[in-house]
Amino acid sequence: RYLNFDPREGGEETIEVSHEGQVIGQMHQRLMVLRRPLLLVSTVFAVFGGAPAMQMQVTMRFDAQDGGCRVTGTSQVIDLNGQDPTDQHTAGWQGLFDAFAADLAQHTS
Repeated sequence: RYLNFDPREGGEETIEVSHEGQVIGQMHQRLMVLRRPLLLVSTVFAVFGGAPAMQMQVTMRFDAQDGGCRVTGTSQVIDLNGQDPTDQHTAGWQGLFDAFAADLAQHTS
C-alpha cells in the first residue's frame, strides 16, 4: 500500500510491502529523471526486517508504435545481503505487469 506518492521529478514514494497479511518491509523510490512523455528513471531502496535489503535503478522508455505505445523497462538490482535476486525480482515485476494488464483491461474497451 502506498504511504506517500509524489510523481514529480525528484519526488518520492513509499510503499508498504505485505505478505500474507503481515507488513514485511518498505520500498522507497525517488523519481530521478522525468522527460515526458518518453523517459522515466527512478531509484529504489528496500528495507525488510528493519535492515537495508536491496538497491535498484529502473528506466522506463515510452515509444509510439503502430498507433499505440511500446513500454521498455530496464532494471538493475543489487541484493545487499549477497543473495541472488533474480527469482524475487522477476516475480515482483511479473506481479506488477499482471496488475497493470488487469487494470487496463478493466478500463479500456
